[in-house]
Amino acid sequence: MMKYFIAFFALITSSLIFGQVGINTSKPNSKSGLHVSERNDPSSTAAPDRFNGVIIQRYTTAERATIAPGAAENGLTIYNTSTSCYNVWNWNSGTGTGSWTALCGEKQGLVEFIDCNSIKVVGKYVTDKPLSSQTVHIEVPVKVTQLGSYSYTTNTVNGVTFTAQGTFVNLGPQTVNLYPTAITATPAGGVFNYSVTVAPTAAGSSGIICNNVSVGFINRAGATMKIVNVPGTNGSSLVAGTNSSGLVYQWLNGINTIGASNSALSYSGTADIQIVNVSLNSLVALENALEGASGIIVGANDGINAGFANVIKEWNESTGGFVINYADSVSESGLADILKFYVENGNTANAIVNANASSLPQIFGAGQPFLISPGLNIGSDGSNAGQISTSKGTNFINIEARRGGVIDLTRNIVLFGDKFGNATATSAGPKQNFARVLCDVFAYFIKDAPVY
Repeated sequence: MMKYFIAFFALITSSLIFGQVGINTSKPNSKSGLHVSERNDPSSTAAPDRFNGVIIQRYTTAERATIAPGAAENGLTIYNTSTSCYNVWNWNSGTGTGSWTALCGEKQGLVEFIDCNSIKVVGKYVTDKPLSSQTVHIEVPVKVTQLGSYSYTTNTVNGVTFTAQGTFVNLGPQTVNLYPTAITATPAGGVFNYSVTVAPTAAGSSGIICNNVSVGFINRAGATMKIVNVPGTNGSSLVAGTNSSGLVYQWLNGINTIGASNSALSYSGTADIQIVNVSLNSLVALENALEGASGIIVGANDGINAGFANVIKEWNESTGGFVINYADSVSESGLADILKFYVENGNTANAIVNANASSLPQIFGAGQPFLISPGLNIGSDGSNAGQISTSKGTNFINIEARRGGVIDLTRNIVLFGDKFGNATATSAGPKQNFARVLCDVFAYFIKDAPVY
């Protein structure tokens, strides 16, 4: 008993005389009132003498309320077991009020979310493609009520887990996209149900778990790629025939009249390519056709309505499917305008592939159906080729000094400023040259386009 008393007395007197208390050390730092050390000699570079930490008082949020701190408790610290983070009491002498501040990394964002039926799965998981090439994702629409970090996840099903991590920087409605981020086994084909956890929410830290979110898994080599075709006026889109667009239509269907170096299927990696025709402004037919489509080509048409154009725009934004459009004049630029490409009437029939062909190896480089080089003459339809004004994408065809062909690789959109395809395409003529460019564009897009 005497030994314990002497030790206690020594500890108290040392703190009174020197103002420092050392725990696990006899050499507390001179600038520390309390020094809890991992070794007896804090200056040593040897391995720690012990491996432990400091545990302070732990309370739930409800229990914390009973402390009722005031000005004298400014700086009081506890560990909140309800939120799994440290809380510090901060007193504002100016207002005479205090509040608890959470110290647990970045503040968590909060959302309002109650409807599991609003969750949407876009695309399918392609089992014969690597994780980095997957475009399938789960869309969760939420209303952000508190800015901060978020981390949503699913359970692991068929060897695959979907997650989304980030920071909410704006309040209000927005969509969180969960992408496949981990594989623990080789995925099988079929449809599998996932559980998506959305937490925390404004209603509570436990959030909401949404079950039976169905995700499809397919093998690309056995799938059919669907491309929607909205025919243009005067045969200026994917139609049967000998014009430039018609030759591309044949190539996509396995008839290599154009003489491409490789088949369309060698780029798509699918068992088949299906072309589905939709009449202009047939909104219901368009929505049905775009379900499960990989891309769409829209010919030059007068009078495309805003609803028809916006369905295409929203489909492109949500799926990443490609869009190819012809805009010969202002009257035919309805879709182009919606996509932020603005067309004005031109007065020339000359269109030339420019030097950007060399800077777009993804499309005009080796391995494509045709090797396209700068200076290639592209046939225009008449003398009123449309000229494109935009800040988006890369111009690769010149119509005089203006843009005549623009590709936006970030959105998978190509706009041609002319029909290019009414007259018969000959083996060496400018119409045939356009068909070759269009084949290369298709080859690039169908190689990585989503399949369903």
